[in-house]
Amino acid sequence: MQQKNNIAVVIPCYNAGNRLEKVIQAVTKFPVDIYIVDDGSTDNCIASVLNMPVSVISFPVNKGKGFAIIEGLKHVLNLPQYELICFMDADGQHDPELLPLFIKEWEKNKEDIIIGQRDLKPEKTPFPSKLGNYITQYILHILVKCPLSDTQCGFRLYSRSFAQEIVECVPPGRYETETWILLLALKKKKKIGTVPIPSIYEEKNRSSHFRKFYDSYRILKTILYFIFSNRFGNR
Repeated sequence: MQQKNNIAVVIPCYNAGNRLEKVIQAVTKFPVDIYIVDDGSTDNCIASVLNMPVSVISFPVNKGKGFAIIEGLKHVLNLPQYELICFMDADGQHDPELLPLFIKEWEKNKEDIIIGQRDLKPEKTPFPSKLGNYITQYILHILVKCPLSDTQCGFRLYSRSFAQEIVECVPPGRYETETWILLLALKKKKKIGTVPIPSIYEEKNRSSHFRKFYDSYRILKTILYFIFSNRFGNR
């Protein structure tokens, strides 16, 4: 991996409980700087990691994952040493031990964005999550020829230059922000890489704050707005 301080790991966090501490412990094995964006947590999960080598950006109230993503990017981009910015979830659904795979993929191909691709096998993935991802993947494939099998994974790495475009173009929100970022990458013909990762879900996916109907609606609305407002008109 690259030398320390060239890579920032940003972890949006909302009521992650004791899962957050385990994630941070795993990430500290690597030569990276860690930033937690506390999205108004009320379960005291942040207190458990304050004695660890992390920086914390806090919202007084919950705003949504997209707000945490954009705020994390803005904060890191104000620090000139970072060339790469990696995002992973706070609840352990992403295995931090796979971080070197993202770095190696970037070092090999210099992509603008690298997205984890979960296997999403039925026996490993809750049906609502599997169905939601399939519908989104199908719509994006049909409408914008998106080649990805998993469009919703939040385990991602961005180049500094693309991260700057994200904060300039993508409005903050909830889970639809990650879809908007992918649409931006497709529209701008950015180089997109992938890394295979396992699906990790707790029983009944209880750690997730994704509201299946409301957030799925927001994602679908974002896709349709992005496409039919002629944002792909000059492709």
